[in-house]
Amino acid sequence: MCPACSRSPVRSPEDFTEAIAAARERQAKGLVVLASPLFTTQMHRLADLAAAHRLASIYLYRAFAEMGGMIAYGPLATDPSFSYRRAAAFVDKLLKGTKAAELPVEQPTKFELVINSIPPRCLAWKFRRGYSPWPTR
Repeated sequence: MCPACSRSPVRSPEDFTEAIAAARERQAKGLVVLASPLFTTQMHRLADLAAAHRLASIYLYRAFAEMGGMIAYGPLATDPSFSYRRAAAFVDKLLKGTKAAELPVEQPTKFELVINSIPPRCLAWKFRRGYSPWPTR
């Protein structure tokens, strides 16, 4: 881990406030939220906490930016190479007798960057002239 980075273990939604407050005490400037059902189900709360503590934040899914998070960068949800339908195809192969070791490793091929202009304003950030911070793909 880099010297300027730190972790805050979170095991339940009740840990969010304490973890983010501890990050601010360590003079954190940003927050990276990893993919997890725990975080995905609480995306609005995480975005609100990050803004309240003036932390720049980046998330994996577009929905986080749409819920008020600052930036989202991750697989394009409509990319056929990254969908639950692909997972269903793997389950089908396993049920038909294919060994797990014989299944290919697949990764998404299309990604999207979404920048929400509202959090940068409350963080007092300014974009250079001519740059449009509105959510884009």
